[in-house]
Amino acid sequence: MLKLNVSGVRSIYLYAVSFATLLILIFSAASAAEELMSLFYPEAVYSPGPLEIKMRWKEQIEAGKDQDLTEEMIDQQIEHERSQAQRNAQNQHARRLAKNGALFIVSLPVYISHWRKAQEESRNGGSKQE
Repeated sequence: MLKLNVSGVRSIYLYAVSFATLLILIFSAASAAEELMSLFYPEAVYSPGPLEIKMRWKEQIEAGKDQDLTEEMIDQQIEHERSQAQRNAQNQHARRLAKNGALFIVSLPVYISHWRKAQEESRNGGSKQE
């Protein structure tokens, strides 16, 4: 049967936490880089096309319910919805970038402290056994 002393259990704990925080660091850095690229090179964002918006208002225009609605107003609505969709996409990328950056910043000191303690225990444990 395997017997672990307190030092062995502590070393396993330190290496396990170091491994978990290292994974968090890697994934948060990769995700942050992806979001940063999305901010500088935005992907195509869905926004309703002119036909969709005009169809939305077609019945009201034909029925004469909305006499004040002009073709220019519909074009302004099209542009407004398109720019709003782009702003929403940029805001989402910025929020995800901030979240991943914060995750990286919080995980880094945890990783460093646990890794140093594990290395220190490894050196101290090796010298005690000799």
